Amino acid sequence: MKKIKKLNKKEVRLIISLLIGFIIIILISVLLAVNLPTKERQTLPKNKINDQKKNENNSKKEENRLTKERTIDGVLVAEDSPNFYSVAITIDNNGGAKPQVGLEKANLVIEAPVEGGITRFLAIFADGENIDKIGPVRSARPYFLDWAKEFNALYCHVGGSPESLKLIKQGAILDLDQYYKSRYYWRSSKRPRPHNVFTSSELLNKALENYSLTEHNFSSLTFKDDIELEKRGEPPNNIIINFAAANFNSVMWKYVREDNEYSRFHNKKPHLTADGNVIKAKNLIIQKTKIRSIDAEDRKKIETIGSGEAIIFLDGKIISGMWEKQSRKDRTKFYDQDGEDMRFNRGKTWIEVIGGGIKLSY
Repeated sequence: MKKIKKLNKKEVRLIISLLIGFIIIILISVLLAVNLPTKERQTLPKNKINDQKKNENNSKKEENRLTKERTIDGVLVAEDSPNFYSVAITIDNNGGAKPQVGLEKANLVIEAPVEGGITRFLAIFADGENIDKIGPVRSARPYFLDWAKEFNALYCHVGGSPESLKLIKQGAILDLDQYYKSRYYWRSSKRPRPHNVFTSSELLNKALENYSLTEHNFSSLTFKDDIELEKRGEPPNNIIINFAAANFNSVMWKYVREDNEYSRFHNKKPHLTADGNVIKAKNLIIQKTKIRSIDAEDRKKIETIGSGEAIIFLDGKIISGMWEKQSRKDRTKFYDQDGEDMRFNRGKTWIEVIGGGIKLSY
């Protein structure tokens, strides 16, 4: 048998060193090729997927919020948001009525003269907001019926002029007269009569339910996004309307360029509601029409059907246009100087109805 050569110490150390080096290389390879990639596959990609899903969900939520135009004011809402049934309320504007409550939360407001140089508001609510108190609620007029009819609204009032009550009796409007439906209103002991009738969205929702009035549609105006700050007009002269010869009912609107809104003043003071909120509007419309006194009480006849001049204020600009309403049930439409549908900013619109010697300056 052949003898195995005995290794010397130098050769043994060399072999041991090679073995140790080989083992180290294997360990490093295992760590780099197996452990680290596996860890990365278990953590980093998973986090990326979660972040991606989160971003996608947020994007879908954002998209869902911005896909549907609310009919009443063009504000973008969730796709599954209902078109809430509209409610039209005659709100007082006499001295004892102030401060009004909830008026600043209306989606659209029409101000028109009644008797003796005073005005009242027809406030349209159609966004489903919860409002604890709205008012003071006052009596009906025929022209308020015509405007409320545009929205097929449930009309809230306390009695009314003889002509308006006659029209209501003939079925001209969905009626919620406090005289006959008092459970949907209350009288406040803190206000003098007749400026003390109030309602709330909770009571009005009960009325809608009891009347079986659910989601509905009505004709919409045309809306757009706000333009950029640098493209907005510089604040023009204040818009001033004197509803009474003695200037005891003077309205002023002032443009705030940074907010792209118009703030309302009454008799040179900010028009504040009971919550201390200044009344503001994204769009201000001056609707000119024929207005005349019809009796000894100075009740008015206001032409609501037909067409006439309109002066429109938005984005700090003044646009000469026209209005048109073809029938009582048709929506009042507004057009620019070229006869095209006026494109309004999304948000509250305030319409000032003037004529018959009411003075306007701007």
